Amino acid sequence: MAHVPDDEEMADSGLPHGAPSGLAGLGLESLSAELLSLIVEDDCLSLEDLAALRLTCSSLNDSASAVVFRRIYISPLVQDRTSFLKICHSPHLAQHVREVEWSELPWFPGCFENYLLHPYGLRGTDNSSEIDEPSNAPQGPSGGRIIEGQVTIDDTVVILDRSCDQAFWLPAVPSAVLSAIFEIETTTEPDEGVLMLRTEAVNNFKWAFSEALALLPNLHTMASRPMCPDRVIGGCYYPMTARHIQVRLPGR
Repeated sequence: MAHVPDDEEMADSGLPHGAPSGLAGLGLESLSAELLSLIVEDDCLSLEDLAALRLTCSSLNDSASAVVFRRIYISPLVQDRTSFLKICHSPHLAQHVREVEWSELPWFPGCFENYLLHPYGLRGTDNSSEIDEPSNAPQGPSGGRIIEGQVTIDDTVVILDRSCDQAFWLPAVPSAVLSAIFEIETTTEPDEGVLMLRTEAVNNFKWAFSEALALLPNLHTMASRPMCPDRVIGGCYYPMTARHIQVRLPGR
């Protein structure tokens, strides 16, 4: 005769009274890999959810990691380059990578100043912007003075440009960027200083990039797409997203 657990045994099992005794001790670890994959690939879970899940639930770590790291990103941002290399040099993460995507963001030194001066840039003759200056912001050309709670546009532009200098590792060529964005012909000679910076950055990273790709045994796709406009750019004095750099013509 089959054993029927009493109330004390049911309480020890952690199951409610009346639950089938055969379920005692069962958890996520008892599920097959296929079922765990179905759980983590449910559309109701975002990548942020899965990233948190893999760190808090050991039973779902492998399945969640396979989704989180299926596609990894690299971009002109220092933080993305660092994350890319870290993932590639971590075998337990690198095994999940199937796609590498380059996130395009056309930055170059002095880009905010260029966009400000360009006829398609900021409009109006107002000489100030109601932006509170952070305490750790570098001083602008007028010393970063706050007059009645305001910072001059010139100061703000310098602060933004200096912030981007710290956040980016790969500059684009200014004339090429402006021509592509505004669809205009430009006779401006490429800035030799920027070209040298770009060439040096590419040469310094080529070997590390090739080595990193070789560490991705299941990589089969590489793509390039514009960076998500809502992407937050870290390390800046002012809160900034990719949208602040992705200048567009009115109506686009």
